[in-house]
Amino acid sequence: MNVSEKNNTLDIPLGRGVTVVQSHTSGLFAFNKPTGVRAHPNSTVMDERALLNCHYNKELQFYYWVLPDGREKKLYLLNRLDSPTSGLIVGSISLEFAEKVKKRFVNKEVEKIYHAIVFRGDRVKHETWRDKLKVVRENERLRTEINSTHGKYALTHARRIYLLPGYLKCALMELRSITGKTHQLRVQCAKRNLPIVGDNTYGDFQLNREIRKSTGYKRLFLHASHIRIPLNDVGRRVYFEANLPIPTEFHKLLINN
Repeated sequence: MNVSEKNNTLDIPLGRGVTVVQSHTSGLFAFNKPTGVRAHPNSTVMDERALLNCHYNKELQFYYWVLPDGREKKLYLLNRLDSPTSGLIVGSISLEFAEKVKKRFVNKEVEKIYHAIVFRGDRVKHETWRDKLKVVRENERLRTEINSTHGKYALTHARRIYLLPGYLKCALMELRSITGKTHQLRVQCAKRNLPIVGDNTYGDFQLNREIRKSTGYKRLFLHASHIRIPLNDVGRRVYFEANLPIPTEFHKLLINN
C-alpha cells in the first residue's frame, strides 16, 4: 500500500469492527464487514451499526463525511451484504470508477465466492442452481420467495467442501454467486432443504436452537470470502482482488458438531 492509499484508509470513518482488507490506487476499497453490521443505514440518520460511521445518501448510494480541514469525502457503495452475513463489501471514493465497477456487476464480470455451513449437506455435492426470485415486503421487512412467473433470474454454482458425520449432516459449502439478488443464497439453499445454519428467516428454527444451545453461536453461517473485479477492458487483464479466511466460528462449529 503506498502513502496516498494509507492516508485514504485512515480518513475513512470505519464502523464498529469493520476493517480495510484491500485498497487500490483507483480508489477502490474492500472492507471486512462483521456479522450484524449493516451495509448502509436504513435512513438518513447516522447508524452506529452501519459499515461507516457517517452520513449516507440513500438515493445516490454513497457515504459522506467531512475531514478536519473542511474537505468533504464520499465513498460509493458497490455491493451489498445482508446484516447477518459477514465478509467482503466493496466501495469506491471515485464516482467515475464506481460507475465502471457497477457495470462490471451488471454484466456479471465480478467473481464472488461465499462460504456457508448448511444442515443436511449430504444432499448435494456439486450443482448449479437456477431459480426465479421475487422480493416482497412483509411487515416493513424484505423477504425473497421463489416465483417462476414474476421472479428475476438467479444463478449459483454450489460445491460441498466438507461433510460432518452425525444426524445434523452439517456441511461446509462453497457458493459462487453469478447474480446478486436479495437473500439469493439463503433462499436457494432453503429451497433445496439445505438451510444455512443460523438463518432466522428461511432456516430450520428447531435445528438453529440446537446449535445455539450446544455452541452458544447466534450468527448466520454465511460469509463473503472472495471477490475479483476486472479493472481494464483491453490488453492484459488487471484485477482488483480481495480474500478472507472463513471466520473462527465456522471452524469451531465444524470441529464440535
